[in-house]
Amino acid sequence: MADTDAVVTAQREYLLARSSYTEQWVLETIDATGETTGGQPTEFTVRAVPADRRLRLRYHDHANHIEAFYDGTYYEYDVTGQTVYEGRSPRLFTDVEKAYRPLSLWAVNTLLPALLSIVRVEPTSTRTVEGETTIEFAVTGVSDDRKEEMSEVAYTGADGSLLVTESGGILEFEYTPQFESDTTSLQAGTNEITNIGQTTVSRPDWLSETG
Repeated sequence: MADTDAVVTAQREYLLARSSYTEQWVLETIDATGETTGGQPTEFTVRAVPADRRLRLRYHDHANHIEAFYDGTYYEYDVTGQTVYEGRSPRLFTDVEKAYRPLSLWAVNTLLPALLSIVRVEPTSTRTVEGETTIEFAVTGVSDDRKEEMSEVAYTGADGSLLVTESGGILEFEYTPQFESDTTSLQAGTNEITNIGQTTVSRPDWLSETG
């Protein structure tokens, strides 16, 4: 996609301007037959209230953690070990103003540009979602840069879609590569923004363990 940086910047601004929202991601590795490989997909959900700088992030992959930024402090809860860590990442989360954004926008800053740089898209239709007029794009293939980068893979196409508001916010993104390869598995992903203005973040029950 052309000008990925501008699209990502617009997404950050869109989310920070919402009173609240829920962001969900699912990432999985697939082989050339379309089958999932490598076990359970990576899933995480962010529930954010930007004005109050509160969020909860539930992450499930090889680890099972819940992270929260609440009352100016970063917390991490190890679900398996039932252990709470406070201020676990001081390099990133040392200040109330700076602490919220790296955690709440991690996927936007990291995953979104990586996936957007792969795809080619074309507009197909408009529809109303979450009370906003949106433009739907179809994923029609992968970029030439991606093909050069993954020269060992023979891409045959891509499936997916991109739903963008008139103000530049991405509400839905889905991408699945189609390819031929005997040895390589590639990543497919979906992203969805929901519950805009209706998401709440209360003090997690597990924070009672910290006093």
